[in-house]
Amino acid sequence: DANFMAGYCNNWCLMQLSRCVRELVQYRRQGSRGHFSFNSYLVDLVFMLSESLVGSAHTAIFVCLSQAPRNNMQSSVALDFGEVFSKLSIRPSANKWKKKAKLKLQATATLTGAKAALGNAERSSGGGARNKHVPKRRAQIVMSRQLLNVLKQFG
Repeated sequence: DANFMAGYCNNWCLMQLSRCVRELVQYRRQGSRGHFSFNSYLVDLVFMLSESLVGSAHTAIFVCLSQAPRNNMQSSVALDFGEVFSKLSIRPSANKWKKKAKLKLQATATLTGAKAALGNAERSSGGGARNKHVPKRRAQIVMSRQLLNVLKQFG
């Protein structure tokens, strides 16, 4: 049933996000200063929120709860996630200015490379279902196209 699969996929994405947040908090508690890799989380949601998770993007999170007794478990899980998410630190950093031409060149190169890599991954693994890099390449394609569309609007 389509509704069951949609719910399953949503829950899987949220579970991966929760796992990522917990591991990122633990990583920082250990005093690690290096680069935290998001590559082991095989869902687009984690990649889309990665800048928020490392504190370089402004983010608001709303935790929704229910007063109904039958929803106690879901409310408890939501509160637990909110508590862990609140432990992420904000590390704002100023972005360096880049000229539009350079941004366009970088986005075009990323788009071309991601398309080629996605094609190779899909061919080598019979559709890409078993290749862990396919979601990342698809996210790179979407991000590059969005950036190119924004740049086009500004001339």
